[in-house]
Amino acid sequence: MHKKGFTLIEIMVVVFIIGLLASIVTVSVNQSRMRGRDSRRQADLDTIRTGVELFANQNNGDYPRVVGATYTSAVWGAFATDLTGGANPIMPTVPADPVAGRVYRFRTNAAGTQYEIDVLLDVTQPADGGSCPTRFELGNNLNLFSACT
Repeated sequence: MHKKGFTLIEIMVVVFIIGLLASIVTVSVNQSRMRGRDSRRQADLDTIRTGVELFANQNNGDYPRVVGATYTSAVWGAFATDLTGGANPIMPTVPADPVAGRVYRFRTNAAGTQYEIDVLLDVTQPADGGSCPTRFELGNNLNLFSACT
């Protein structure tokens, strides 16, 4: 008489296939989250750029002064205060990176006539096919682009 049921091999094959499908779904969901955060970052930088341009319009063409490449939380705080403080605040709050511990960066030249805002993206898409991080940069004299630095 034959017993009805599954053999150990059949069960192992099913478990393997389910595990494989689960790992594929997990990778897809993580990629979607990363792309979503990157889209938010790009929109945030555009919002910040609009705020910086409005600040310049209200201050005789001068941009908030953050000279050099030192990006500390104190410097970002002073920059954010320029946009959110005063009698006529430009914006209620300055957007923050969706990942804790990561920051948007802003700097100007010494004359305060040019600026640059950038952020490190989650999804790397270097032009040369390498694996270096991709930055998204905006500025008053720059075109919209992603640069591998």
